[in-house]
Amino acid sequence: MIGSAIDNLVGVFSPATKVHRLAAREAIAKIEIRSQYAAAKTSPSTGAWSPVDSKINTIIANSVPTMRARARQLMRDMPAMATGVDRVVDFMVGDGITLQARVKDPATGKLAKAVNQQIEDAWNFWCDQADESGRLHFNEIQQLAARQECGAEGEYVIIKKRTARKNSFLPLSLMVLEADTITGYGATPLAGNEIHQGVEYNPVTGQAAAYHFEDYDRWAKPLRVPAEQVIVGFRTLRPGQLRGVTPLAPAILLSHQLRDYLEAEISTAQKAARWLAFITSNDPAATMAAFGAAASPTYTDTAGNSKYTMEMGHAVVDFLHSGEKVDIANHNRPGDAFAPFVKFMLQTFAATVGVTYELVSGNYTDAKYTAARISRNDMNKSIGVRRSRLVRQLCENVRREFLDWAVVTGKLTLPGYFANPLPYLRSVWVDPGMDLLDPLREGRAENDSMANYTRSPQDVLISKGKDPETVLDEFQEWGEMLKDRDLSPPESTPGGLKTNPAEVAPGTGDGDGTEGGSNASKKK
Repeated sequence: MIGSAIDNLVGVFSPATKVHRLAAREAIAKIEIRSQYAAAKTSPSTGAWSPVDSKINTIIANSVPTMRARARQLMRDMPAMATGVDRVVDFMVGDGITLQARVKDPATGKLAKAVNQQIEDAWNFWCDQADESGRLHFNEIQQLAARQECGAEGEYVIIKKRTARKNSFLPLSLMVLEADTITGYGATPLAGNEIHQGVEYNPVTGQAAAYHFEDYDRWAKPLRVPAEQVIVGFRTLRPGQLRGVTPLAPAILLSHQLRDYLEAEISTAQKAARWLAFITSNDPAATMAAFGAAASPTYTDTAGNSKYTMEMGHAVVDFLHSGEKVDIANHNRPGDAFAPFVKFMLQTFAATVGVTYELVSGNYTDAKYTAARISRNDMNKSIGVRRSRLVRQLCENVRREFLDWAVVTGKLTLPGYFANPLPYLRSVWVDPGMDLLDPLREGRAENDSMANYTRSPQDVLISKGKDPETVLDEFQEWGEMLKDRDLSPPESTPGGLKTNPAEVAPGTGDGDGTEGGSNASKKK
């Protein structure tokens, strides 16, 4: 605008100079356009596509209420949406992510088994009382948190409280709240802080100072809770993000359209199937009476003609006057393209949610081992990232608070804990694991990895959701039970059977790992 004003002013005294200035300005504009990314240029194919790129917190604040409401409804009404979230939670948390303490004896450098057992026993005892309402085990709180983050809410909100319940093992409990309870309406920040979406934070560092929760009767001023007492877990998509956003956002419109499409197909097929027959007669009432139906008009059209219909179960028979004709459109529902189209939509939805198509649809008809293995590996990687975030933001946070209270109240004796808690924080979180698609092949690969020292037995067991120490204890107990009963350990599997079950015919092996019968004869 300033440049144009100067050009106009120059033109008053020298029109030729103005023309030269305008030409130079146009040339510069063309050079600037050519220096853009192709994706940023405006062309007939882009049309009026010029999105407004606001700050992440502004976008979330403007979009979250509507997105949450839509995602919640789809999770209630859309089978694929509900199933997809269920499968993510199942693989991410399962029955619960359990704690295995790994504290080492400073003198020997070996695991301090007594200390680890003491910590695990206290932790497992408290997990039964973790919920402030007394209904949920800590594992169930994990499941609920995972569902909140991976579902419609996009985040979970938990307050660490000093419980007032009697006979509690520790004065610590957790209260799980809906994400909607965090509000900024009527909240007042401390000096130097700002509030956005109910989060009071330092505008210089971005660190949360407190969260403001609405009062249950919605009349009182929001309750301010210091940030160190609140756990708000979500996936950070952009720097400075204060609240979470549902990962289902890219699939909301797709799922809504798919639901409407399925409902339209089903409704049209139902209506088409409802009309059983059309009977033409000079006297529809008499013909209808001959069928044993009441000869009374069902309705009257706009011309005043009486119309007769008869219902036979769920079907309808329509009686027409002579000269009347009805042509029913052949909707061909569902058509040949119905199944492939729905499959494509579900595949797109499954990719957005982070699970396989087979898990969402329940259709394993076309599943092949190689493809299933690749898709399972991809899903396992995605689930592992989400699980690690849950462990860091929730499990580790709660475990640290638990240890503080356990030591303060004397439930645990951990010398030097407050001076240096790090040695007592050594642990492993055992996830639910994932079943093998082909136990024979994948089991052999695991054995080879352990034999080549590229993978430890502990890692293999943990990947299956097993506590290595528990497994070894069970083996020890098994050996003692066999000894008490004067029984020998079972014989090992024949060598051929370990690699190929068809190698040894049933009843032909001699139990010492060599082949027998016809297979052995062929080898000879």
